[in-house]
Amino acid sequence: MNKKIVTFLEISIIILAMAYYIIKIMIPEYKENTGSSDRFINSSQVVNLVEVRIDNQTDFMLAYNAKGRIIHLFFFDNYSMSLYNKSIESQTIENGIERIITILIENQLLRSESQIEILRTDDEKYELFHTSWIEIMNKNGISPTITEEKQDITDRAKQLGIDTDSFSSTLWEIDLYSKEIIKAYAQKQETLDERTSSEYANNIYKKLEQLKNSKDEEEIPISLIPADENHKYYPTDRSWYKIENEKIYAFIEIKDEKQSYAYCYKGTIDDRTKGECEA
Repeated sequence: MNKKIVTFLEISIIILAMAYYIIKIMIPEYKENTGSSDRFINSSQVVNLVEVRIDNQTDFMLAYNAKGRIIHLFFFDNYSMSLYNKSIESQTIENGIERIITILIENQLLRSESQIEILRTDDEKYELFHTSWIEIMNKNGISPTITEEKQDITDRAKQLGIDTDSFSSTLWEIDLYSKEIIKAYAQKQETLDERTSSEYANNIYKKLEQLKNSKDEEEIPISLIPADENHKYYPTDRSWYKIENEKIYAFIEIKDEKQSYAYCYKGTIDDRTKGECEA
């Protein structure tokens, strides 16, 4: 066989092997070990929920899975937003807590004189959480007062004005509550123009297409879908979408204090008109 052909085949095999490794091994491992606060909760993976309240101002909740990884964060106030998108999700309990405590200390939200209340819904892996929390605080030279209790997630939901009839729907509604906190915090008033609003509206529509093709059974409110990478703009409460015959119809309005821009999508991203949707 021609030497050039042999060399070509060897190189091709090496490239295919590398591609297989990247697709089958590296990418799944990367996804497993990175996280975002913008993801929606997958309640089927949750084995325990632990809420942490510090000095009656910083309030957040962690959800972790059977592998001992933090899979979700819920935010209940602006102070807890210091933990937003800090790659805490998908960390092990030990590593995630270390990151949390470091961030809280850096933002002067956790001190030796702090009062901490920790509320868990179950005992699953809680000893690991408790031990890690204490050890990492000691390593940072602080020793706040801690009280620990159990709480029913349904009762916690009712405190937030949420009344549901199942574990999964309760977590879903709490997550929507948390996303509203994120949305309100992230939004900053800047002047919109027609070019950026058009781009942002298309971003929303593309995300709706992704949601339509996903396996999520719950419908995500359009007003909680960020329009831009910095999460400064969201569709207004007037915005809506519906799916008919596998097509997405949507009215997307984006505004700031000075301007508002609205677009009507009639089944595809290319079939769009500016302004209200006709009845």
